[in-house]
Amino acid sequence: MRVRPSREVTVSLESVALTDMVLNLFIFFFISFSLLYTFSPERLARIPVKPPRVTTPISTKPLEKSVVVTMDHTGLLYVGQESVTFSSLTSLLQQALATSERHTVLIRADRLVTIKEVVRVMELAKQVGAEDVSIAVVHQARPPTDSR
Repeated sequence: MRVRPSREVTVSLESVALTDMVLNLFIFFFISFSLLYTFSPERLARIPVKPPRVTTPISTKPLEKSVVVTMDHTGLLYVGQESVTFSSLTSLLQQALATSERHTVLIRADRLVTIKEVVRVMELAKQVGAEDVSIAVVHQARPPTDSR
């Protein structure tokens, strides 16, 4: 009796190997999207502040090309996205205003920041050459119910 050699090669993926590949892909995409979310420039650019509310509409000029100074209720200051202190604020404002098309400073201050600190930043901005200094507010249709 002659035994014929078999030339058929059957390829079969076992379920364990397939499951392993799917789980590795899942882990890869999970880590990739987590890193993309964590280091997203849009997410890092948002500094959470609650500006004061006003009930009367305020006419505003387009302020998209102005230098933005953000003041946090914990005492942190930001020029654009860069964290600064009061001592280094003058030099950074000078640099930002020198490269800005409009010499306008927009102050985004949390509603818990004291008026003394806001006025201090306004004075510094005027001293370094800002032509216009504005304060960001939130317009609301009804008067606020809370006293803060």
